Amino acid sequence: MPSRGNYAEAESLLKRSLVIYEKAGSSQSDDLAASLFSLGAVYSNEGRYAEAETLLKRSLAISQKVLGANNPNLAHVLLNLSHAYKDQGKFVDAVHFSKRALAIYEKAYGPSHPDVPAALLAPAVYNDRTVSGTRQISHPSTMPLDLHFGKFFGFF
Repeated sequence: MPSRGNYAEAESLLKRSLVIYEKAGSSQSDDLAASLFSLGAVYSNEGRYAEAETLLKRSLAISQKVLGANNPNLAHVLLNLSHAYKDQGKFVDAVHFSKRALAIYEKAYGPSHPDVPAALLAPAVYNDRTVSGTRQISHPSTMPLDLHFGKFFGFF
């Protein structure tokens, strides 16, 4: 995985910010949620998906309380959590959170906003075949066209 940043330094600084927010009694603040989100993104970029999932779930819980259920910033957390699930092979969960993000983006911005395709295409790389109860991932170029375009062709 090519590195575009100093993840060790970012991790150190973000962990420090978490300690500061938690010591200040900011256990339900959007600043704490943002730091958790950012550290989760760092862990995802490093391939530390289970750790990323834990932090993103905390960020999601705080963000839902602070921002409300339909805030576009919440959709960003949902989409990153979806990617963390996908990278762990938890495809059903990944699709679930992608769909939630998509619903928020479309409600907030409308179906033509530039943030919509990210949520639309995230679950589109999964097909509906199951083997041993888990979804299998396919490369988009090998899939039927309708799966690339999600809800517009009945995927959702």
